[in-house]
Amino acid sequence: MMEAQTQEVRSPGNDNQLTKEDVLKLIIAREIKPIFLRPHLDAEQLWAFLAGFIGDRGAGKSASCAVVSIIDHMVSKRKVFSNMKISCDIQVDDDTARSYGLNSGGLTHYKALPLDKDALLNLDERYERACLVIEEINVEYSNVRRAMTNTNVDFNQVAQQLRHFETSLLYNVIDEMFIDPQLRSLTDVFVKSYDTAFDADSLDAQKPRGIDFRWDIYPMSGYLRGNQGKFNVTKKTMPPVYLHFAPWRGSYDTMQKQRKGIYSISTKDKNRKLMAKFETESSPEVTGHFEKWDWLVDMIKNWKSQGINFMKPGQMANIIGRPLDKELRKVLPVWGVIWDANLQGYIISDYELEAETVTT
Repeated sequence: MMEAQTQEVRSPGNDNQLTKEDVLKLIIAREIKPIFLRPHLDAEQLWAFLAGFIGDRGAGKSASCAVVSIIDHMVSKRKVFSNMKISCDIQVDDDTARSYGLNSGGLTHYKALPLDKDALLNLDERYERACLVIEEINVEYSNVRRAMTNTNVDFNQVAQQLRHFETSLLYNVIDEMFIDPQLRSLTDVFVKSYDTAFDADSLDAQKPRGIDFRWDIYPMSGYLRGNQGKFNVTKKTMPPVYLHFAPWRGSYDTMQKQRKGIYSISTKDKNRKLMAKFETESSPEVTGHFEKWDWLVDMIKNWKSQGINFMKPGQMANIIGRPLDKELRKVLPVWGVIWDANLQGYIISDYELEAETVTT
């Protein structure tokens, strides 16, 4: 893939420039609407979303998981961890890029990180504020016939803690009855997928597989339709949705075999980990503030590494958009960006994510 040219955004007396990747990813996040996520919800409800994709072999379950993980999570700068390989490049055309202040468009790359089973069952902090995508979840993590094994019990604990971690889970399985009942109860949405190539008309027309998938969506919690619209109340699915998968072919690889393995963790270690989590949990106000602006962190760190200490309003607006540019002036400080009324510009301050401190 060729490296794209970048429009320069410079600070006074500095020859460094921003990378185009950050700007392109922001454009994509603003142009592509999420499939399931509800942006109006608070952080805990927005990100702690559990969806199970079910259906026959070759019905599009894995493909659907991959696409949702990209559109709803990677595009929103969420880390995605998976036991299958997921990656894709998304092109921003020149006209769209120019409307955001760039000279030209380009490609931006998205990729899932490998999922470490032992670390996940140990509730490792790397999985906070992320998305987990688990292929064939009944093979390695949650199986109704192994209800009392260490792995099953510990994964149920993980699934219950995802709300506190502000982490979402997308998984697939042939039938929902294959998984542990506790995971079934925690799942917000079941999506039954099948390849429309197996419709009678499509078979007659010799339509190839992997082009279009039909989703029948079962709202198990109130997340999508409210409590009055849950499946156990209405006994009805949502209207069918069709995913045109052809452009996404090649974005995932499920050929890696899943290992069964044996996992064990002591109750003492697990409890100490959970206590630490609860003791350091931020207030809803602080969490909401960080959730709203955390996508700026990587940009701010990049600017500081290049020696950019000041940015004019027009430069900032070209990068993050004019409405957000104006909003930044009302909230001080915001993750390393501070509005200086005297200078009529933004001071880019140091931000240390690990220590959760801001220094100016």
